[in-house]
Amino acid sequence: MMIRTLFATLLACAVSCAAAAPAYHVPVARNYTAAYVLDWRAAGRATAVTPEGRGEGRWADVGAQRVLTLTTPIQSAEFDVYDEDCPDVPSKARNDTLQIGVTLTSGTLSRGESDLVLAGNVVTTQGCNVGRSVPFGTLSDPGLRTRQIAAGLRPSTSDLVPGVSLAGPSELPGDPTAVAADVMTFVVGGGQFAASGQVHPLTWTDGWFVISAPWGERGYTRVAVDRTTGAETWVEAAWSAGQPTQVFQTLMVKPAAGAGFGTVRQASRIWESGLFAGTNNPFFFRLYRDGSGERLSQDLAAGTETRSPINWAFDGTHIVHTRAIGGGTGQRRWVPLRNGSGVRFVMESETQTLPDGTVLPFIAPRVNFYLDQGPATPPPTR
Repeated sequence: MMIRTLFATLLACAVSCAAAAPAYHVPVARNYTAAYVLDWRAAGRATAVTPEGRGEGRWADVGAQRVLTLTTPIQSAEFDVYDEDCPDVPSKARNDTLQIGVTLTSGTLSRGESDLVLAGNVVTTQGCNVGRSVPFGTLSDPGLRTRQIAAGLRPSTSDLVPGVSLAGPSELPGDPTAVAADVMTFVVGGGQFAASGQVHPLTWTDGWFVISAPWGERGYTRVAVDRTTGAETWVEAAWSAGQPTQVFQTLMVKPAAGAGFGTVRQASRIWESGLFAGTNNPFFFRLYRDGSGERLSQDLAAGTETRSPINWAFDGTHIVHTRAIGGGTGQRRWVPLRNGSGVRFVMESETQTLPDGTVLPFIAPRVNFYLDQGPATPPPTR
């Protein structure tokens, strides 16, 4: 099954144009959270917003590639690294992005596909080689295949009126790719979040809705809607002074009444996780009628697979999976959001219970979809 437009979040302008509106890019592969907003302006000026930050620069067309050279680097957050010069000393580094290259592969950069490449330096910030700068990426690299849509072509948001709910936004501070998603209902002048019941002010600006929470602001803009399944691709942004400062892609869906997996017999299927569908590492749940099942992870490039046993049961309309983990247990929950032909959208989360009874979050609530791949039949050896 194809969800045609699920990851179409990169907005860009045509390489041949001298000036254009902002454009949004997202990876074609589904298991990425990256997004890029590139605003090509007249006189060779441009703005880039990436998952790491926002920067200004100048652009030029070099053959078939449009190259944006940043005036100052876009710096990532620090991350741990291993330094062989001092293996026993904690070391950290950051990525400084200096250039972004965009090469059109099909369609136009208003609506098509491109290869996007980042180039810059990895700078050591802690350890025995503070200040060391090592290049990463080149403009001739294959790049990341992305789909793009121009800002002016984004889908309408006129349907998002008071009373309409949307699964996917979050009211929590932190990295938007890691904080818990929620169901938000639009109300007059705000958005009400199901988990807390809180209403936070909401404003619209240039196709973005911006939630103002006590800790700050976060913006969301819709870039694709699959009319067959109801899947929606959005760009979410850390927001400051009326503009996005970091951008990521996220999956959203409107919850629908009656969503669920039906009976035990109807739910006893092979369910493929949409986050990894179409990649070299697909991931499946096989749910058997007797309440047993399996998690199955494949590495198509290596030709290998990993299986682990689970138990599963209904908790009302929710499905709860339980597995053994290092003397404790893991519990994954699917809260139904919307049904489509051969697909189920869920709010998915997982916790781990340690042997001493401590419960730790493992997967924060997130919107995911599962593709029905047919009946789940236990292996003959069971």
